Amino acid sequence: MPKTKKPSTTQLLPKLFSINRSMRALMGLKLAEIGLYQGHDELLVALSANTGTTVSSLADILQIRPSTISKTVDHLVARGLVERTRDPDDARLTVICITPSGTEMQRRIKEVWQAVEGDFQQMHDWNRVEGDLRLVEEILRKWRSSS
Repeated sequence: MPKTKKPSTTQLLPKLFSINRSMRALMGLKLAEIGLYQGHDELLVALSANTGTTVSSLADILQIRPSTISKTVDHLVARGLVERTRDPDDARLTVICITPSGTEMQRRIKEVWQAVEGDFQQMHDWNRVEGDLRLVEEILRKWRSSS
């Protein structure tokens, strides 16, 4: 059996960067269909319906700077998807709580994620990165044209 030649870093990284850009563009388009921006989905899904979460906890969970979390929360508060409240156990802390509208949006986000993941599950051969990338680009073109 012939050995598979490993691609050099200079061949692999541009492909990975391209995949990353394509995925961000793809998710941006799909999230726009439900009225969200990139990053809003991850923050909303990280919230639990039963408990509040501090900005610093969300920053740790999502591995994003607290200032970025605060700005995203501002957008989501304005849309009525989350609210800031005092921590019932420590009034010095503010926690982020998901609203009923936010819980409904979580459901819609998960539907988007499942649809995108379903498209990717159709790819069988993970060794053929270029073919997979073409598929991503084809899916992206299809979604752009239908938006």
